[in-house]
Amino acid sequence: MFKIVFYLVSLGIISAASGYLVRKLIRKLKLDRKYKLLRFQNEWHYVFTGEILDFPKVPGKSEEVDITYIDALVKTDEGTIIYMGLLADYVLSKDGGLDRIYLKDVRRRFLNNQTEQAEDNSTNKYYELPGEFFVLAYDKIINLHITYYKVSIDAQLEQEIKDIDIEN
Repeated sequence: MFKIVFYLVSLGIISAASGYLVRKLIRKLKLDRKYKLLRFQNEWHYVFTGEILDFPKVPGKSEEVDITYIDALVKTDEGTIIYMGLLADYVLSKDGGLDRIYLKDVRRRFLNNQTEQAEDNSTNKYYELPGEFFVLAYDKIINLHITYYKVSIDAQLEQEIKDIDIEN
């Protein structure tokens, strides 16, 4: 009896460890980006992180992505609104689809004709939304526009950052 329990426990530990190590190896070698069979079922991970740029038929490189900026067209009772902001996080639904996204530094703009005509006299059609996060339910989103940005620091600014004395 002891041998059977030991065998089953050992088999479980070896299986879990080898599965974990194979997953780490696939991610490290970026094999999931080259071969569709090895990819996560969560396609949103690749889209939101910019790793989709490493897919064979997609131009670009994920190393050039530091920030993901989202433009979301949303249908509301007040009309169609575009929300723009930095992607902070996202949550998947139980079936693996997108449930909601969290944005930071959000601005909005109404896109219906009446609002645009009323706002034509103003110089800024975009309105800042205060707060830490803005949550968008995916079922209200008509479409998403995603832009990737690379943050670069010039040599002078990098040296100034190094010269800052944090302790004093």
